[in-house]
Amino acid sequence: MASLEIRRGNDPALPFGSPNDPWSDRSLQRMGPVSLGVSLPRAWVDHHRLRVGSPVQLRIATDGTLRLRARSRASTPGRRLEVTVAAPLRPEHLFRRLLGGYLAGATEFEIRESGGLSGATRSVARSFARRTIQPEIVSEERTLLRLQDVTGSSPIPLARLASRMGQVVLELHRDAGQSWLQLKVGEQTEWETRDDDVDRQAWYIERSAVRMLDGEPPGDPSATGIGALGWWTVARSMERIADHAVRIGEVGQRLGESVVPGRYRTSLEQFHGQALDYLSAVLDELREGSAAQANELLDTGEALRSVGRALSERLFTAVHAPAMPASTSIGLAQILESIDRTIAYTQDVAQVILDRPAGGASGPGPIPARPSRAPLTRHT
Repeated sequence: MASLEIRRGNDPALPFGSPNDPWSDRSLQRMGPVSLGVSLPRAWVDHHRLRVGSPVQLRIATDGTLRLRARSRASTPGRRLEVTVAAPLRPEHLFRRLLGGYLAGATEFEIRESGGLSGATRSVARSFARRTIQPEIVSEERTLLRLQDVTGSSPIPLARLASRMGQVVLELHRDAGQSWLQLKVGEQTEWETRDDDVDRQAWYIERSAVRMLDGEPPGDPSATGIGALGWWTVARSMERIADHAVRIGEVGQRLGESVVPGRYRTSLEQFHGQALDYLSAVLDELREGSAAQANELLDTGEALRSVGRALSERLFTAVHAPAMPASTSIGLAQILESIDRTIAYTQDVAQVILDRPAGGASGPGPIPARPSRAPLTRHT
């Protein structure tokens, strides 16, 4: 049955209304030659200080419910984050404050610094603009720097972005898997640049999910099939998988210079390849997966993790393992751990497929905690 639901926004202290309140019968009235309308509760109108001509937002839910809400400050585009830089604020702390506002949905950022913007502050602002999607520096004065979302209301489709992010992560992992075979992979800065590309896309998806959780229409048809919590989980999981790819690459380069028995290298290469085949299969199913297939993928992940535990026992038990330098044993253990974590995070993506609401509708689902966020720590 179609119904009208008046949203109360983000204010939990309204003096009226409850999810258990009975329905109030109202009649449609003619508002013009072709338009029909219904009167709104006076208490709700007064609370939001609305008058004739005030903007409101309408949204039709998948169950036919018509949702109406006032365009409060919390839901109006153009939310601003103001940061005043004062000694001894460290550059990484400034970046974290900007990123926290970005993930919370801010579209405008003002950075002030008494006595003039320092080179370090300007550098952080440029790094923030480079490492995130949409904010650009729009003005730069002596004591004030402004960044703003310049893309307007044309969101990047989340499904397309997640697909590209998955391919970037797969290629990063494949290159990392070559590192212990003594093939040149690239300098440290190359690993960081490629990891930054994944972070950039992950943060955009997480930001979009937070705005959906805050009640903003996603503006992206691909976002409704998985829902806010699902996209948040996909982004976080893929970002973590990329972190472990970088860790494998860095440790593997050192391991490639060590003396490792050939059968160990072969076992490690095969297990890593199985993990990447699993990741590729889950990414394929993320586009059009079924619950039945998601369950199979989750079972596959459990089986792979069992293989990893058996491989670890075979490599490091005194009965079977030849004498190896401690640094080599530690490197092998770190790579095995990162492959295991890659499989575990891939299972989280498979769980998103299983949790996809029937018919592609976005259900309410649980809401993840959203603390003030720092840049995601690499290699954890």
